[in-house]
Amino acid sequence: MKERMVIFDRDSKYAEELGKRLNDAPGFPFAVSAVSTKEELMRLDGASILLLSGQEDDIEILHGRWGQVMLLSDVQGYHAVDTVPTVFKYQPLGKIQEDILKKQKRIETEYSIAEKTVFRCAFVGIASPVGRCGKTGLAIALGEVLSQTAHVLYVNPEPFSGFPELFEKLPDQNLSDFLYERESNELSEKEAGLKVFQFHGVDILAPVRMAEDILNVSPKQIREIAQDIGRMECYDVVILDLGPDVRYTECFLPIIQKLYVPSTAQAAESGKMKAFLQWVGRASGDRKISVEQVIMPPLRGICPEETYMEQLLWSETGELARKLAAGLFQY
Repeated sequence: MKERMVIFDRDSKYAEELGKRLNDAPGFPFAVSAVSTKEELMRLDGASILLLSGQEDDIEILHGRWGQVMLLSDVQGYHAVDTVPTVFKYQPLGKIQEDILKKQKRIETEYSIAEKTVFRCAFVGIASPVGRCGKTGLAIALGEVLSQTAHVLYVNPEPFSGFPELFEKLPDQNLSDFLYERESNELSEKEAGLKVFQFHGVDILAPVRMAEDILNVSPKQIREIAQDIGRMECYDVVILDLGPDVRYTECFLPIIQKLYVPSTAQAAESGKMKAFLQWVGRASGDRKISVEQVIMPPLRGICPEETYMEQLLWSETGELARKLAAGLFQY
């Protein structure tokens, strides 16, 4: 069920047209209502977001009834109040959507006394005790599919990720830089988005430069980095390619909404896999997360003269990713 957003603009034609176009926009996560008088607005129960085109003092009167207030301004670059984001009215619909989603407040909630996470950002984990079954390929392909309608980040905490062989060119900055800047308190929200690279619509935080950069780092620090980037850059989905190290799986379980466990057909019923799935159940405690075992297809039909990652989306792994994505948030 979509959250609610209200547009309040005294120009009723503009408010109604913008509301209709946003409701018709594919992938927009809010159900939009439009009103043009204060009386209509005050009769509403509230909403997650109020787009307010009016006087500045309206913000103080109405702020308590809404999850967040944003100003609709007819002046590009105008900021009436530092703490209230501004969206320029007269720009293409796609840019209005982008501004709203980028500037919406990420609400925090507690899963436990000690654990806080980004509420609107879904964390999807991929982990398995089975080696070389296609975990990373599935994670990237799933990200590619989801990125068609969502803002997606991929994070890999493995010390030996094999990324230099998977991608022709990697950026200069990666998880090693995040770890260093977090340690020295130099990481800023402005710079966070500059340390990822995009591959087929997926933002990828490249793994560490050298294994030594992460071997003495706790899994909790990596989890905090993933949460920070999700908050800073307003990601809809963060895909966590957790690899075979169960310390990372255990540490991320408190924030994961969905965990995929890839396996080969031969290993699906093995004692190792059964023990791993039982352990996930125990480690999850009272949290009900959705765990799905996935049988990976054999790597067929990928031409040797082209890179694995370039063809991944159209392989059998890509087809599997499309099926998983279709039902991902229906559990």
